[in-house]
Amino acid sequence: MSFQSWGYLALLAAAGIALHFSGAKRRGLTLALLIAAGLIFALRGGGLWVLLIGVLVTLAGLYIARRLGSRALIAAAVFHIAVLLLFKLAPPFPMPAGLSFFTFAQLFILRRAGQGRLALSAQPGTAALELGALSLFFPTLLSGPILKPEDFLPQTRGESAFHVSSADAAAAVRAIVQGFSKKLLLADPLGTLVSAGWENLAALNTPGALLVSLCFTLQLFLDFSAYCDIAWGSARLLGVHIPENFRAPYRALSVTDFWRRWHITLTDFLRENVYFPLGGSRKGQKRAMLNILITFLVSGFWHGTGWTFLLWGALHGLAQIVERAWGEKREHLPRALRFALTFGFVSFAWVFFRAPSVGAALALLGRVFTGGLGPIPAFLTAQVYPLEAEALRGLLGRELPLVRLAALLGISLYVALSPVPEREKAPGKYDFAIYAALAAFSLCSMGAVQHFIYANF
Repeated sequence: MSFQSWGYLALLAAAGIALHFSGAKRRGLTLALLIAAGLIFALRGGGLWVLLIGVLVTLAGLYIARRLGSRALIAAAVFHIAVLLLFKLAPPFPMPAGLSFFTFAQLFILRRAGQGRLALSAQPGTAALELGALSLFFPTLLSGPILKPEDFLPQTRGESAFHVSSADAAAAVRAIVQGFSKKLLLADPLGTLVSAGWENLAALNTPGALLVSLCFTLQLFLDFSAYCDIAWGSARLLGVHIPENFRAPYRALSVTDFWRRWHITLTDFLRENVYFPLGGSRKGQKRAMLNILITFLVSGFWHGTGWTFLLWGALHGLAQIVERAWGEKREHLPRALRFALTFGFVSFAWVFFRAPSVGAALALLGRVFTGGLGPIPAFLTAQVYPLEAEALRGLLGRELPLVRLAALLGISLYVALSPVPEREKAPGKYDFAIYAALAAFSLCSMGAVQHFIYANF
């Protein structure tokens, strides 16, 4: 089930009402309701049986580990990794929606158990409900954020569990509306321009190629952060606080800093489950650099099995190795130059992330240097706010494509480069009217929303 559907909003509303009446006093029922909502959500995405088997394998691993020790946990972890690789490398069926994020959550559960830090209930039935509710928590099931047991389980216990205050509800609705607005008003229009550019590479001049690259840089952030806004708000309406996944990543002054701000829960997962087990930085500078490269190759492979994703991961790993070798001298550069270097590199690397092949990526980059100067090709702006273009033609007799493009880029850059949003900030004087208008627009456009990019991973 996609966020951008009336079915999802109905499921969220039904789950919120059910949890409100069951609450903390009927904890077992509340956990069962969360599992049921997760099953309904996963059922619409296909591959529910894979997720159910995964939960059962994790549960079996946890109980068998009481007798056989960590070998059972390792076996369960190997099973999850093997299933993910099977669907990614030689898929017998379409990959179940959310399988990657589900797998990472299971690996966190098994790792915490191996560390003696998994605080499930001592009662087997309640423990199974806790594990199921954590594994199938539907706001995060499709594209994260990746939940750790310590993020979720403590919030399901105590008298205040699943309580939603008026402030919680206001922050949640605001986040959901922000998410849909980012997606509808910014990410999807940017996506139409980006797709037009990739479909007509040979016709791009230098300004057009640069524009396509910049627009994808903005589209990817706005699209994924929109998903995370909706997930955050949905969880908050159910009385659960989930981690933030972004911290103004395009304000970063280094690639290392970028990965502290971008897809934070994935970075945490890779650091804890790949980088540290490889030795981290404990075995010297050269080994640390190799471990960084391996970690980002794993990240690239997780995003996709093509050479473009591996090259994208290698570029980010190598960039951090260069920064590590550069050391503190880099900090002496002007702040604006460090920002420009970081933003420029990230945008360059995103070209390989988006490209259908390495050849296509090189073709786009080649157009930057060989395309020549000239006006932005008309086919890039033709589908930017098409309804607004029709209205302008009716009122003024002109579509003003550059004005529409400037509005799209200006607002997108403002949102992408703004400081970290204050989730708990009290509503301003005009906030209600603004968010009501954005909500109405989002609901009217629900059927036209394109799929979230990270749902593919």
